[in-house]
Amino acid sequence: MRPPGVRKIIGISLGLMLAPLILAALLHAQVPIEDFPGESRLSLAAEENPEVVSDPLSPPVTFRIKEDGLKTLLAGSANEDFLADLRQWQIQIFNFDEEKVAYIQGSGPPSSDRIVWNGAARDGSLLRDGFYTARLVWTDSTGVMQKTPSIQVGLVTSSELKKFLSQQVSFAYSDSGLTLRLAETPTFAPGAWSIQPQSIGTLKQISKFLQCYPRNRLTVQGHADTTGTSGVNKRISLYRARAIYRFLSEHGVDRSRMTYEGRGAEQPIADNATAQGRARNRRVDILLHKAMI
Repeated sequence: MRPPGVRKIIGISLGLMLAPLILAALLHAQVPIEDFPGESRLSLAAEENPEVVSDPLSPPVTFRIKEDGLKTLLAGSANEDFLADLRQWQIQIFNFDEEKVAYIQGSGPPSSDRIVWNGAARDGSLLRDGFYTARLVWTDSTGVMQKTPSIQVGLVTSSELKKFLSQQVSFAYSDSGLTLRLAETPTFAPGAWSIQPQSIGTLKQISKFLQCYPRNRLTVQGHADTTGTSGVNKRISLYRARAIYRFLSEHGVDRSRMTYEGRGAEQPIADNATAQGRARNRRVDILLHKAMI
C-alpha cells in the first residue's frame, strides 16, 4: 500500500490530467444551472451600459469577477495569486429556458479585469434584447471545478449596429473601441481582393454608420490564415484592407481619419488547425477607435 502522501500526490496529478477533458465536456454541454459542483466564495457581477443605444462604441455588458462579494480580482492586485489559480474558465450565459446561448472563455487568468460581452450568441448571431442569467465556471490548480452563483443580466444592443450585423459582419469590443469584422465570404472571392457585388449593400450601411462618428479615428486591417507563404498572406491582407479603405472613402468616410494595413496571419482570432478557424481568420477588421481626432 502506498503511503498517504504518495496517494495524495497521485490523486492531484490525475485530477490535473483529467480536468481539461472533463471541463471541456461540461463547458460545451447543455448543463442545467442547478446540476453543477458546489458554489465557491467568488461571485460574478455585471455592469450594464445604459447608454448603449446612443453609444455603440461601448459594450452592452461588462462582467467583473469578485471575491467574497467585495474585492474585485484584478491582475497585479492583492488577489493575483487566486487569479493565477484559474487554469480554465468560462462565463456562461443562459436564456430563461436554461439553455446556454453564449459564453466567454480562456485559459489562465483573464487578461483584463474588464471582461466584455457583445451580446452575441455562440454562433455569432445577435441575441434578442432582454434578460439572461450568467455564471463563471472554472478549474483551479488542483483540477477542482467550481462555479459562482448565477446573476441576472439585462441586454440591450445598439439599434445602429443591428441594421447591418449578419453572418458577413460580426463585432467585438476592446479598450481601443469597436471592431467590425468582415468575413472573407462573401466580401471577397478566395485569394482575391476585389469586393464582391453582394457585399456592396452591407458596406454602404457600414459607411453610413461610420459617418455618424466623424471625430473618431479608423483603422482598416486585413488578416489571413496560415495557408500559403508569409509574403502572399501579407500582400492579400494588405490589398483587401486597401479595397475596403477605398470603398469607405468613396462613400462618405473622410480619408484623413483612416489608415489601412495588412497583418497577414499575425493576429488570428481562431485556431488555424481547423477549416472553420481558418475561415474566421480570413477577414478585414474595421476598428472604430474611442480616441478622437
